[in-house]
Amino acid sequence: MTTVEIATLNWVNWWNTKRLHEALGYRTLAEIEASYIHPKTTASATV
Repeated sequence: MTTVEIATLNWVNWWNTKRLHEALGYRTLAEIEASYIHPKTTASATV
């Protein structure tokens, strides 16, 4: 793997997991993706 490839992978990792996006409510892309994959149910249970 070249130095450029490693630097690019590090940048992509930072972009997806560390950078807070204003348009996403100051959440990371990884947080947004996780919320779609594993949604939290907030509706109350019916009896």
